[in-house]
Amino acid sequence: MSSIKYDNTELVGATYIPRYVKHETAPERLLNAVKLARQDGQVIIDDNFSVKYIDIAGVITGADQATMEANIDTLKELLSRKDKNLDIVYGGGTRRYVCRSLTFDINRDFYHLLHAPYVVRFFVAKGYGTDTSETTAINEAGIVTAETTKLYTFAGSYQPKPRHKISLNTRGNLDVIRITNNLTGDYIDIDWGNVSGQPSWIEANEENQTVLNDSGVAVNYRGKFPSVALGAEQSLKLTVIGSRITAPNQQQNTNDDGKVVFYDDGVYAIRQAQSFVPDQSGRVQKIELRLRKTGSPTGNVDVQIYTDNNGKPGSAVNTGTFRIAVADVGAQNYYYLTLVSGVSPFLIAGQRYWIFLNGLTITGTDVSNYITWYYQTDATHYLYGKAMYWESFDQIWTDGVGGHPSVDGQFDMQFRIYLGDSGAPTHDITWQVYYTKKYL
Repeated sequence: MSSIKYDNTELVGATYIPRYVKHETAPERLLNAVKLARQDGQVIIDDNFSVKYIDIAGVITGADQATMEANIDTLKELLSRKDKNLDIVYGGGTRRYVCRSLTFDINRDFYHLLHAPYVVRFFVAKGYGTDTSETTAINEAGIVTAETTKLYTFAGSYQPKPRHKISLNTRGNLDVIRITNNLTGDYIDIDWGNVSGQPSWIEANEENQTVLNDSGVAVNYRGKFPSVALGAEQSLKLTVIGSRITAPNQQQNTNDDGKVVFYDDGVYAIRQAQSFVPDQSGRVQKIELRLRKTGSPTGNVDVQIYTDNNGKPGSAVNTGTFRIAVADVGAQNYYYLTLVSGVSPFLIAGQRYWIFLNGLTITGTDVSNYITWYYQTDATHYLYGKAMYWESFDQIWTDGVGGHPSVDGQFDMQFRIYLGDSGAPTHDITWQVYYTKKYL
């Protein structure tokens, strides 16, 4: 043995002469099993490893009795330190165990004046040791494609937990980063955030179970960290979502169950809203509403995305406004509203939002000239939202649809929300994967 250090103090030398260091024995595997009813044996539910013990035996020496006894006291003080690094040179590298001494025995007979045998037992709470430095598994720069797959065989004798660092060179139309283990199917989706707060890098750390940006702030994510296995080549895939267009939220029944009528009679100021919950994060590319024009109204149909405020519309997510000119609306059909001003809203999967249509942007209306927005009366057709309205400036939101007349109840407006820009990928990123080898 060439080197054994505890808290950076060498235990191999003229003062402390080790006979052995027992660190190669693996910790006990603890099984959680359930007895089978009316059958032999048990079913193993899960298992994990217990703590690890490392025994070091050797001899303490000194030039004279006083020096040897001082060396004993020095070793006792060293071993009294808690949770320090025990570094053992082994297998062409250094293995580090964070531990504390459990027992320290000196078997000193009367004739042990210049030397004395000792045995110390270390308690390794984690049950495993690690390398003293990280290993780079993947370092792929200049990624400009939507998908990148890399193969790598992870080393060690205990499962590593990698950290993925995604560095941003150019964001382009990047919205979400997905990291997948192709062998297990496990993946994690990471929201890059809105345009005004884009970080230079984001790190997903499986060991710490965190996803943080370059300021140490938690980043929204979904899914399961894509764990890797030992002994077999692993296939890891990085997917950049944002260039492809998706329509994760829609209520598109074409039945003419009813419609909101937007016209100005000098009394009402109709606001109509529809809530929805996206199942994928991303920036809104366009919004579709099923509209119809009667007569010759003018102006625009303007829509914004609002946050949720305790089950009713809150405030605009961004300054982005989606618009279609009233002149472009014809017979009942779905009409695209595209972004005409401001910043496209970045929506986070699993959060509730509202499509907010302000009837005041539709002008030149009366009982013969108006716009209608169709709705579905089956409240269970779209399960992730509902329609709400207010008809005057008191801003009291009510379940149902406004218009002339208004109808209270559980309904859904007919809509589609599209994420992504349907263009070619325009991002440029670097994907780095690091891990620390672990040893039982």
